[in-house]
Amino acid sequence: MIPFTERCRLRQYVPNKPNPLALKNFVLSARGLVIDFIIYDGKGCVSPEDKRNYVLGGGMVKRLSAIPQDATHVLCTDRYFTGIKFAEYLLDNIYMVGTINNNRLSNAQNKLKPEKDLNRGEWDEVVRSDEKMCIVKWKDNKSVTLLSTCIGSEPVTTCKRWSKQEKKKIDVPQPAVIKAYNASMGGWLVGVGFYGAKAIFGHAAPNT
Repeated sequence: MIPFTERCRLRQYVPNKPNPLALKNFVLSARGLVIDFIIYDGKGCVSPEDKRNYVLGGGMVKRLSAIPQDATHVLCTDRYFTGIKFAEYLLDNIYMVGTINNNRLSNAQNKLKPEKDLNRGEWDEVVRSDEKMCIVKWKDNKSVTLLSTCIGSEPVTTCKRWSKQEKKKIDVPQPAVIKAYNASMGGWLVGVGFYGAKAIFGHAAPNT
C-alpha cells in the first residue's frame, strides 16, 4: 500500500493496514529492482475470466508476469497470489514458488500431516504424479505451506532459530524450497521498500 490521502478515484480504504487510506500497488521486482507495477483501479484491472479462474491476486500476477519473454524465470509470491490453477497456467515458461493458503490446496490438504503432528524442523511433502508440482509443509514455531513447480524439500540444510527453552539460537532443519523462497523474497522487500510501497507481490528472477 502506498500512503495517499489526497482525493483520487484510485484511492482505496483497506482496514487493518498501517496506512489504510492508500493506493493499492501490485509490484513485480527482481533482486531489489522494481520491474513493473500496477495501481489497482477497480473491476477493470482483471478480466472476469481471470478473476473466476485465478481470483484477483492471480489475475494481477498474470498481467505482470507477461513481461519477461526471453528466458525461463522463477516467480515467487505470497499466499494472496499463489494457487494451483495459476501455477499450472505458468508452467509453459515460468516456474512458481509461493506460500499458499490451506483453502487453495484442493485434495493435497488431506494428504499433508496436520500441524500438531509435526515437531519443529519437521516437514511433510506431497508431489504430483507427473512431478511438475509439489507442496511442502514445514514447521518452525508455526507451520508454513509452500507450493513449488521448480524445487522441493531436497537438499535439506539448517537455519538458525531462537529456542525459548535453551535461550539461544539453535540449528533447525530447513527444506530447500523454504531457503530459496526466503532468499528471493528478501531482495524483493528491499526493492518495494525503496519505492515507498508496502510488500504485496512477489519476485521474478532469471533461472541461472
